[in-house]
Amino acid sequence: TPRSPSLTHTHTHTHTHRERERERKTKRERERKKKERNNKKTDTAKINGNKRERERVKVDMGAPKEIKNNLKLSVNNFSFDYEYVSMGNPHAISFFNDIQRVKNHGPAIETHSAFPNKTNVEFAQLVSETEIDLIVWERGCGFTEACGTGACATVVAAVEKGYAKKDTDIKVNLPGGTLIINWDSITGSIFMTGKAEMTFIGYYNS
Repeated sequence: TPRSPSLTHTHTHTHTHRERERERKTKRERERKKKERNNKKTDTAKINGNKRERERVKVDMGAPKEIKNNLKLSVNNFSFDYEYVSMGNPHAISFFNDIQRVKNHGPAIETHSAFPNKTNVEFAQLVSETEIDLIVWERGCGFTEACGTGACATVVAAVEKGYAKKDTDIKVNLPGGTLIINWDSITGSIFMTGKAEMTFIGYYNS
């Protein structure tokens, strides 16, 4: 028996409607999953960003305790023109065009008679008014990978000599990494920012 034309039309219309509904549902599901993926990416970026911020530590190192300008001494026929800065510990800072060539004078300067209690010695090389390369001979230790008070003292010396300015982030590049030093003109404090990273683990046996 032939089908009724009206029934065939109704069946076709219902079938097409269901297909369209399935397509809409599929599209909505794709959009929902895409939105979830984008949200996850955003959350991950936020987490990573916060992690990077947590790895950087900012410390108020206080104000310089003492500053003496335009000093000079001589060791082994080597002339060392320096600024003296105390950050609670002594630092003798001098600027050179090539710090690698002069750094080995550190031990003799540390124990010079001008420093009865010895001194830390900073060999600084000006890269720009916002960047300094630095090698530190630390009293009692020798060459060190990094020295926070030494970086602060060096920026003080740079400002005193007119090489840098207060209220400015200054990069101090040491063998172990870079510190950002800012000498605040209002409080007088020096702020040091750098990464906090594990360098080694040691065990002590009593």
